[in-house]
Amino acid sequence: MVEITLTTIAAYGAFVAADLLGFSGVIATMNVSQGQSVGAGTSLFEIVNPSDVEIDASFPSINLQNAFVGEGAQATAAGIGTLNATVKSIGLISNGSGKTGPLYPVTLSVQSPPGGLRAGMPVTVSIPNAYTYAQG
Repeated sequence: MVEITLTTIAAYGAFVAADLLGFSGVIATMNVSQGQSVGAGTSLFEIVNPSDVEIDASFPSINLQNAFVGEGAQATAAGIGTLNATVKSIGLISNGSGKTGPLYPVTLSVQSPPGGLRAGMPVTVSIPNAYTYAQG
């Protein structure tokens, strides 16, 4: 086992430059602290691309009867406003249950995500060929 000691860690949420990793991103999850010893293969942090944002939502099957992949959609996030999105996938296996029956996962790709949008923020999703209902 190889061990290293971290002496400097970028701040949570700090921008990570492309020349360090081969791509640009923001540190979303920090799994270590300064001075902590870690073994080989330990995940130190997670980097996300803030220009590649997806929304994971759940809809009852009755609401998805006419929805389709590629369809335009909108999402609203408190403090952010309305986001334009596209339905990327509609799951075939239920991921829970709601008031009207089983819920199915729907993934949306956000077009031109604004600054301030963060992972885990609650959103309300509206898909024109489905009823507005989402837990995103």
